[in-house]
Amino acid sequence: MQMRPMWNYPARKSPASYTEGLAPNPCRAYTSLEESPEYTRIACPRPFHRRLVIPIHFDARTRLIQKCHIYMHTKQQRLNNALELLRKSFDLRTTLSEDTWVAVRQPWRLQSVRRGEILTQMGDIEGSFSIVLDGVQRLYFTTPSGDEHTVAFVYPPDFSGVPDSLFLQQPSNYAIEALSDGEMLTTDYDSLSNLMDRHRELENWAWQLFANALSGRMKREREHLSLTAQQRYDRLLSESPNILQLSPLRHIASYLGMSPETLSRVRASTS
Repeated sequence: MQMRPMWNYPARKSPASYTEGLAPNPCRAYTSLEESPEYTRIACPRPFHRRLVIPIHFDARTRLIQKCHIYMHTKQQRLNNALELLRKSFDLRTTLSEDTWVAVRQPWRLQSVRRGEILTQMGDIEGSFSIVLDGVQRLYFTTPSGDEHTVAFVYPPDFSGVPDSLFLQQPSNYAIEALSDGEMLTTDYDSLSNLMDRHRELENWAWQLFANALSGRMKREREHLSLTAQQRYDRLLSESPNILQLSPLRHIASYLGMSPETLSRVRASTS
């Protein structure tokens, strides 16, 4: 039997022939009892009133469901691995009992990000706290004249977010952009704040993170004032060898405090 898509018009065939509703994801299939039992129908949502109904063989349906199960298992495994990474971060800065850890791990979830996505807007209050699991992000601000200045790059397994806006709950002076597709382990401010109220040992962890962010900012300012353009470029490559493949050169030049033309000359002299 040739399998081909067909339009399902209620006026042409009784609605009882097909299960009403649309499939929200490829794991759900709609079966018609009036049709041959060897076929299953998947209803596909369309941007207008019609529904495209595609008959598929049970073997294909089984493979589709198996792929969904594999995806869900893989996602759960990625979540477990990310939570282990989070636990190591806590262990480096404080001591958590097992009961506390069970409570702490609950509100975290995986979040996918797309290249070019703005994760935090300037002027918004930072509402989430995240660990970068995959991909690269940048922290930047925009002047009234429209010039962008990159102040930091964020790599796995760094923490993502604007620290002062998050902890003080005030409008952010910075924005965060994803430079590549990636994934984060994230929780919202309210959940994190409630955990810190109930488990005071988390305060030491949070303040150490804030201190590390401040230390990194001060180190960058010191380097900008004391190192030459060539030295700043060499320092960046030693700390982030793959940055040239991960970020546009204009962002790198902005981060190093030089024009794109100066960066080109520095790169040429290095090579």
